[in-house]
Amino acid sequence: MSNVPLLEHKEATAEDSYLDEPIFDHVTPSDTNTLGAVQVLINTAIGSGTLMVPYCYTTGVGFSLIISLIFCFVGIFSQYFFVLSSRFTKKYDYHGLFCATFGEKHVWIVQTMIFLVQFGSCMIYCHWNGRLVPKVIGKSNDTGILGNHPFWIFVLAVTCVFPLVCLRSIKQLEKFAYLSSGCILLLIVHSIYWFFVGLHRHSVDIPSKIVWFKWSPILITCLSVNSMAYNCHMNLFPTLHHLERSTYKRSRSLIIWVMVGAFVLYNLYGVFTYLFLFDSIGKGSALEAYTEKSLFTTLTIGGIVFDLIISVPIVIWAARTSINDMFFGNEPTTLRWVTMGALLTLGTAIFASVSDNVVLFFDVVGGLFTPSLIFLLPCLFYLYNQKGEPYWRIVVACAVSIFSIVATIACTYQAIDEVIDTYRKK
Repeated sequence: MSNVPLLEHKEATAEDSYLDEPIFDHVTPSDTNTLGAVQVLINTAIGSGTLMVPYCYTTGVGFSLIISLIFCFVGIFSQYFFVLSSRFTKKYDYHGLFCATFGEKHVWIVQTMIFLVQFGSCMIYCHWNGRLVPKVIGKSNDTGILGNHPFWIFVLAVTCVFPLVCLRSIKQLEKFAYLSSGCILLLIVHSIYWFFVGLHRHSVDIPSKIVWFKWSPILITCLSVNSMAYNCHMNLFPTLHHLERSTYKRSRSLIIWVMVGAFVLYNLYGVFTYLFLFDSIGKGSALEAYTEKSLFTTLTIGGIVFDLIISVPIVIWAARTSINDMFFGNEPTTLRWVTMGALLTLGTAIFASVSDNVVLFFDVVGGLFTPSLIFLLPCLFYLYNQKGEPYWRIVVACAVSIFSIVATIACTYQAIDEVIDTYRKK
């Protein structure tokens, strides 16, 4: 009997013996501490999906928190499976892992998926800019050109996004990176401020107004929004490459910190915004629902627009690289680099202008493309390449894969339904 705990201890030790091993089989810069790495990945995860979090709360606070928590765990496990896959293949990105798993002749599949996810994300960024700029300048209800969303989408694309997209190096953008964290914190402070303003001005019985669980199609939109909200997988290996003492144990801690941090930030913003706006939140950014003129609100929205403008060129970078690798496979000339950037900028602006139904964009991008690339592929990489891994980990990888497939099917069905409904209304 006394030998059983010792045996279990030895098995557990053997199972986790790799944790202190370095992830990479080559020398890495190791010039970023854990705090810096956490900030980089949180800034990557917290993007266009953030603005839709309060909308998810309209299906019930309980449902929204549960779905967000599920995606937090899915994000943790899928990223860790991504890292563990490199342990068996010694490949450190989607391209390498896909080739090692499915063969080089099929690599165009993952390149296409990366392009679609990044292009779709840029499209949503541009769409938000077109909707939020009129709010900043006080023309959100103007029927003229200054209140026209497509007008602002193209103005910002031409004057702000395209010049940044043309840069051959994104070093010039790095100085603005820390402002992303500031903008998100400003967004949360803004929601908390208006919550307390509402408490002071109105004697509202908040508990009686809270909806905890409400069955509606918004539940499926919650899946697509959260799918994009916990997406920082494409920057995971580049960040680990610069992390000090980049071991499997430290990577696991980093992933947990980032996903839990994102969960807390999302739901702080979501719950305080919901508790102030309640039924005023519609199919769009909750920032559009603040009707009272306020310098604080204007500055907050302006900060978010600035953050989105800076984010578009960085996201387009990966989409352009995928196109170049797929069709050319060599270092792009300056002319090719600028031409691809111009076409991508124009393309995202055009698609962002075709509809004001942002829920449709999220269902297509966050529901169809993102789960396949972000959650499903890392699990498949792990399952196909793992050797002698613990049974429970394999079961979790299978469960995440099944969840990703179900979420993709549900969101795709809703996206098709949204398209049909849009054409019927016309």
